[in-house]
Amino acid sequence: LRISDLYACRNVRRLAELLGQAPTAEPVTQGPRLAPAPRLPRYPLSPMQQGIYVQSHIDPTQLAYHMPGAFVLESAPDAARLQAAFRALIAGDPVLRTSFVQDPDGVFAYVSDSVSFALPVLEADSFGAACAAFLRPFDLSRAPLLRAALWEDPDGRWVLLLDVHHIIGDGLSTPLLMRRLDTLFQGARAEARPLSYLDYAY
Repeated sequence: LRISDLYACRNVRRLAELLGQAPTAEPVTQGPRLAPAPRLPRYPLSPMQQGIYVQSHIDPTQLAYHMPGAFVLESAPDAARLQAAFRALIAGDPVLRTSFVQDPDGVFAYVSDSVSFALPVLEADSFGAACAAFLRPFDLSRAPLLRAALWEDPDGRWVLLLDVHHIIGDGLSTPLLMRRLDTLFQGARAEARPLSYLDYAY
């Protein structure tokens, strides 16, 4: 088993199915298929998102649920093309256009039709200084809850800094996001995605 299998198989029955050992107490039945959520002005949060939302506001630094990363690039990037790839990535995934707003009757997810995104080039003398300039709290009521920047180190190596809030991503979705970004950067068209996390939360 991989760790990702344990995340995917959230109960004993699914884990047993994966291992090829159906449980003996009850026959294995396939649950209902996930259907797209209707278009709504706002969407519910999953229980996990509710917890992250509350804990993000309790944390005095408001950085506890950030997922920052740094990627050394093989060559100097085409910043305009990379920015366009990020914009296409965000445009193609409603979760990346989602903000979380406290309404009188609870916290809800709002999906914007479009959001602005810029890919700045940071000026800093060291990696630590670049990270300090880059890492700052997200405003959960303003999408996208993803930001990126480029930085050139003193030796001429380029680094892509990326930060995603855990309320819209996790350790399993980040590699998928990076593969999709690379596909878009290479000039391929984004694949159609009939379902998103919003459908699951709904």
